[in-house]
Amino acid sequence: MCHKCGTEAKSIAIRPPKSGTNKSGGAPGEGSDMSIHEVIRNGKKKHLVKLRRPDGTQYSRTFRTHRDAKAFEASEIEAKNKGIWIDNRRSAITFGALAELWLKQNPDKRQRTLERDVAILKKHVLPTLGDQPILRIKHSHIQTLVNTWSNGGLKPRTIQRQIAVMKAVFQRAVNDDLIVKSPIKSLRVPKALPVVHHPLSADAAARILNAVEPFYRPLMYIFLTTGLRWSELAGLQIRDVTLIGKEPTLRIERGLHMTSTGHKYEPPKSNAGQRSWPLSEQQIHSISAHLTTTKRTMANQDEPLFTSPKGSHLVYSNFRQRVFLPAIKRAGIPNTVIHDIRRTTATVLVAGQVDMKTIQELMGHSDIRTTMNLYASATPAGRQNAVDALRKHTALEQDQVDDRLQTGEQ
Repeated sequence: MCHKCGTEAKSIAIRPPKSGTNKSGGAPGEGSDMSIHEVIRNGKKKHLVKLRRPDGTQYSRTFRTHRDAKAFEASEIEAKNKGIWIDNRRSAITFGALAELWLKQNPDKRQRTLERDVAILKKHVLPTLGDQPILRIKHSHIQTLVNTWSNGGLKPRTIQRQIAVMKAVFQRAVNDDLIVKSPIKSLRVPKALPVVHHPLSADAAARILNAVEPFYRPLMYIFLTTGLRWSELAGLQIRDVTLIGKEPTLRIERGLHMTSTGHKYEPPKSNAGQRSWPLSEQQIHSISAHLTTTKRTMANQDEPLFTSPKGSHLVYSNFRQRVFLPAIKRAGIPNTVIHDIRRTTATVLVAGQVDMKTIQELMGHSDIRTTMNLYASATPAGRQNAVDALRKHTALEQDQVDDRLQTGEQ
């Protein structure tokens, strides 16, 4: 009789290993780490498995049959031997608590990225998974959540971004030995449609440049001839420009991002984002003219290179509404977005037969696949060159065939 719980128990002996260690790999002399007992609870016979954790504390589970008890015991032994045993006390931590720890684990994360991740968790993930113990969340739960997002009208790329946040939290659980493997695997996710590219022709780019207000033309010219990200363009400072010397350059070292606390300079998200652009004579002239118009010199190093007419930081929404959209309307180029300028740069460089490694470096991409798949587009001239090359090759082959027929060769 167990005086503590009031149940009858009959011990089923589990012999300790004959070697110098116990069943769970403990030190010699510590005795058996596990045993199975028959107990009577509510008038029914049960089988109680008692085991020890690596720290020496005991834990137990009760089963209806002796076979189930033995199977559980065997699975625990196997998990310990393989190094994948999970302490159920640690796995009681909820997804919400672990997500909070994950958000704090990378102090170098850019504020804008951090705020995006917080918003995704707060709005889309925590209402469903926040209070769930991490060990109890299964693949089916994640799939159901993804289906809910999809049926709710969220775009595939938005869903993929939210899955990436969840995946990072579950990976933290794996790294901390809270779970053996992540439940985010082989999810059925709606496929994102291919990115529709609208690279600008030379004529279209010239029309936009001419349609922009005179004050913004130097900015637009640098934008069109470098394909910088908008945040990089807005983040340029006068110190980043070398206009004289052997190699005039434009250095990209930061971006200007809008955060919940206002505009903030932040470093590129990858090392590839820090780069230099060689400047042409026309680019040098445009920048010099802009500095003259704004009554500044190279001595004003810490000031933004490009500003609003009032001298303040560039704001994306203001520039888009007050400068860019009116310009493309006057130029007669509908369905053009600001990011098309960056895509145009990659496409022009590819069409100009610049090697891909150089294009990747100039665009600031850490992966060359990004350059090829998301930015560079095939051009009409490039397609025609392909047709011409095949036609010439086919003509050569046909001449060889004709010659063979005339000489009787097989």
